[in-house]
Amino acid sequence: MTRTTPTRPANPFTSAFEALERRIVLSFDPSTVPSTGDLENVDNPVALIETSLGNIYVELFVNDTPTYTANFINYLESGRWADSLFHRRSQVSTSGLAVLQGGGFHFTDEGGLSSVQAFNAVPDEASPVRAHDERTLSFAKAGANTATSQWFINLEDNSGLQFLVDQRFTVFGRVADDDSWGVVQAIAGLDIEDLRSDPNISSSPSSGAFGDTPVRGTYNATTGLTEDNAVYVVAVTMAKAQGAENFFENRLVYPGGYRGPGILTDVELGNANNFDVVYQIIIRYQGVVDRDQTITTGELAANSHDTFRLFNTNGNAQFDVLPLTPYSIEVWSTPRDSGGIGDAVSTPDNTEFIPLVASIKHTDYAGRVSEQFIDASTLDEDQQEWLLPRVEIDDTSRETFVTFLNLSDTNTTVTIQIFGNAGTIRTITRPLDAYRRGGVQMSRFDIPDGVYAVRASADQPIAAVATTFETDGGIKPPTGTTRRAHAAAGSTGNGATRAFTSAAEIPSNGVAFLDVLQNAATVGSVVTLTAFFNDGTSVDSGTVTVLSPSGGHRQINLRDAFTESQVASDVRFTLRVNASTAVASQTTIFYDNIDEAVAAALPTQIGSGAYFSNGFLPGGGGPNVDDVIAIFNPFALSAGVTFRYQLEFGFTDGSTVTTGLQTLASNARASISVSGSALLNDVRAKIAQNPNQFQRYTVTVLAFDTSTPTPTAVPVLAQLVRLGSSSQPALSNPVYFAGVVPFTSGQFN
Repeated sequence: MTRTTPTRPANPFTSAFEALERRIVLSFDPSTVPSTGDLENVDNPVALIETSLGNIYVELFVNDTPTYTANFINYLESGRWADSLFHRRSQVSTSGLAVLQGGGFHFTDEGGLSSVQAFNAVPDEASPVRAHDERTLSFAKAGANTATSQWFINLEDNSGLQFLVDQRFTVFGRVADDDSWGVVQAIAGLDIEDLRSDPNISSSPSSGAFGDTPVRGTYNATTGLTEDNAVYVVAVTMAKAQGAENFFENRLVYPGGYRGPGILTDVELGNANNFDVVYQIIIRYQGVVDRDQTITTGELAANSHDTFRLFNTNGNAQFDVLPLTPYSIEVWSTPRDSGGIGDAVSTPDNTEFIPLVASIKHTDYAGRVSEQFIDASTLDEDQQEWLLPRVEIDDTSRETFVTFLNLSDTNTTVTIQIFGNAGTIRTITRPLDAYRRGGVQMSRFDIPDGVYAVRASADQPIAAVATTFETDGGIKPPTGTTRRAHAAAGSTGNGATRAFTSAAEIPSNGVAFLDVLQNAATVGSVVTLTAFFNDGTSVDSGTVTVLSPSGGHRQINLRDAFTESQVASDVRFTLRVNASTAVASQTTIFYDNIDEAVAAALPTQIGSGAYFSNGFLPGGGGPNVDDVIAIFNPFALSAGVTFRYQLEFGFTDGSTVTTGLQTLASNARASISVSGSALLNDVRAKIAQNPNQFQRYTVTVLAFDTSTPTPTAVPVLAQLVRLGSSSQPALSNPVYFAGVVPFTSGQFN
């Protein structure tokens, strides 16, 4: 059925979903997040200043001081305060007022001292209405209407100082809570040094600003200021949007991006909730001073889908993304109204909050890739290690990039191990500062042409993805031509002994590979394969692959693993990988005599509700253009689950189309063609209403056990596969937000 209103009726199965687990809010400890009761006005925006010593949340008084708060947000969204210094801690005994001041300078061991790039000075607020009480913030000035980037926190009650009133030093915010104030006091309580004669500061024209600078560690006047003993503002981001009652609590990331000639990049967002969701999109740059850029903020309406073009190939940018600079992309989201921070959210219609889902569509080297963002809302040790089972190297025909993002506020080093059949053949290290994006171009290393695997590891959580483009004799193909490309996010941790893909296929006009990477270095792994078909029947592979005791990579041609009589060509099936020790695996399928390629890591766990934001059916589909949703019932017959699934499509106008509940037998699968399935007639009718507007959509796959009077949400395996000359090929894993369990659970085959 088709619904055209943004609010859908209550779903009788909604209550069956498990509550979202308490999770770290973005990369922060949830205990540091203020409650809304700490705020003077719950509608005020809140900024987060991450420092060397902890987090400072700042409530901004947008109604009282619109000019100053706009200036603060402008610097925040431009990223100009990233890795800047607290350069001043003044005291009443020396200067007449007690403040902690920052926002003016950067410092590195290699480059020394430099100034934060300033925007034009802003005019003073017409009527300062707040006293300079303890915990309040104001901008530093050199006279009337001179406020730029430097701000200070009042460490004591400075309201009795008449010059602050006479010179219109306007209070625009306050430290929001006691925990944040404790961080401010910890910085203020550090040793204070006069650095004007410091050997690393004195030669700068700005050295006069460093007469009373807080330092940490064992500062030595002879050695001078270093990165190890400076006190930094690591990052400043918006933690709560204006008008929203919730702090941002979900973070999706994609580690790779680049703006250059012939490149086009879209970010697609989907909201599967019955209520509006607030979001912001942040770019993290590689190798530039202004690391973080908030390119857009807003609300995504209930059940809707939207696409943001970061820039156009002709150079006309929708957003001011830096050219010729590698970057990563983050999408933060939260419900606009009600709810608690870090807990299951109490939403307007009493359902659980489903974070926004995001995907990237990226065109470069005349090839196109489409991939879901990675959920980085919770950070754990598994994310310190990423396994990328297939990395192609060929100086004349293929270019592969491995890109990664530091998810934490702590500098780290990424170690990249390249594996061949016999084990490690090369180890590379790359420093990676807090929240920075990094990467390697595989052709830059003296490695023989071939197919390899990569392990990327660090002592901080990271995210990693591998992207491969076809070249013309090692040269980037000209714009306007079409070349194959594929991208796949890695698998976290050490891998697993069991993994599935619901969208495997051995094309008659191409080739399908399963690449396997064993992470363990001391034991061999025996790998076996099983194919499951639509009717629930299955067949085991005719081969067994043994990975060498020294570890390493294996490429398995699926036609070598299964005979034509076992698995017919051009028939989609579900593939299970069993291994005697933990491995990571990836399918890569080449179609049309390898002119098109799709790739995805095999999931090792699934959850209740599979979410995709990159549904795309240009022109309403046709014989050569299709989106297919591949669904698999993973439950063994002995589990006693009556498995029923439902598809829901969300469009840009907030309307939704649902299929109703469909039944799948134990270990059975279904390939639902958006272009041709009778089940999706209403979807095609919706697209036909306005193909330009509705050809992109969000897909949600829900599954339930209906064996009891009260249906229960259960895990579902789903993938999206798309082929066609007028669309970008894709094989996408979904994002799971709740009820996540590993395939090694005893309830699955």
